[in-house]
Amino acid sequence: MAGIYIHVPFCKRRCRYCDFYSTTMEELRAPYVHAVCDELVQRKAFLNNEPVETLYFGGGTPSRLQPAFFEEIFSTIKDTFGTEKIRELTIEANPDDISEKWVQEIQEAWERQSSSACPIRFSMGIQTFDDNLLTLIGRRHTALQAKQAVETLRKAGISEISTDLMYGLPDETEEIWESDLEQALSLGVPHISAYHLSYEKSTPLWRMLQQGNIREVEEEKSILFFQMLRQKLLSNGYEHYEISNFALPGHQAIHNSHYWSNVPYLGIGPGAHSFDGTKREWNEGDLRKYISIKDFVTYDNSSFHHIEVSSLSERYDEYIMTHLRTAKGVSLHETEHLFGNARKDYLLKMAQPHIADNRLTLTDDGRLVLTEKGILVSDGIIVDLFADE
Repeated sequence: MAGIYIHVPFCKRRCRYCDFYSTTMEELRAPYVHAVCDELVQRKAFLNNEPVETLYFGGGTPSRLQPAFFEEIFSTIKDTFGTEKIRELTIEANPDDISEKWVQEIQEAWERQSSSACPIRFSMGIQTFDDNLLTLIGRRHTALQAKQAVETLRKAGISEISTDLMYGLPDETEEIWESDLEQALSLGVPHISAYHLSYEKSTPLWRMLQQGNIREVEEEKSILFFQMLRQKLLSNGYEHYEISNFALPGHQAIHNSHYWSNVPYLGIGPGAHSFDGTKREWNEGDLRKYISIKDFVTYDNSSFHHIEVSSLSERYDEYIMTHLRTAKGVSLHETEHLFGNARKDYLLKMAQPHIADNRLTLTDDGRLVLTEKGILVSDGIIVDLFADE
């Protein structure tokens, strides 16, 4: 199985924390969509005839595209890859873009082009329900609009709804975070993702931090926020299936889970990344260059498209990094199968101090899994388990 990721770079305006490639040049939406369809057709061979199981529109802000543009892309995917095996279609959206008419037209477009009974999953970036913090980080919706958007999706018959929250925001208090969690739970959505704010270099929020206009949350408070997150969601029936992701039983995100399982995926659009199982490829983040490309087969020799072939040690490191983030952890049996007995023995040796200190546990079926204590220092554990060369 494989997945397709389509990067939609358009934003009405950029959030102050975001360093993903995006642009406000929405007048280029039509030529962008035409280029996406060209790239899909011309790069079909990348997936080696693997059936497409998931389709994900990320951004940027995919909800800035009109339904007709989605249908053009749906149609191309149907004709090029087929849609009968697709189990999950996900569209990222901003709350203030969601209207009953827009959602209904997206559903109708998908029904016309889909050969499967796959429902649409909407992933909505809420970040916080505190209007002052929303303004500070540059979000263009209010807390009320976020709640109304969830209700609009429900009225349209959408049941697979995911919301993104962000913690560790400037001067955030326990009370604000507690309120965010309570309000997120009150919406009853089956999937919640929560990410700690990262100050990416050269973003407006990073510059505000450097200039002393805002203060970064202390590490102790960040740890407390994460503990509050786990306690609150686990006690309400959510499964913590990946470090940043929680879902009610049966509602895990399939496409994102593929990223942590080394499943091949084709990335389409400016700034999109692809992975075929052994090498990674990515497009430069430049919309005007992207829409000018005529041949997406030979553009790997250009400065726009980049290819990176990983060594065996690099693939091992990536395997550790992605799998240890999940509740399933790292399988010793699979490690031996993929990288050899010596590497498996090395992994077990490097894991022993963390097992002894209750940061890792070794399950009866031979999996190294982070404990709650280990999750809090997961980055350090992952580095300790990396290859020694």
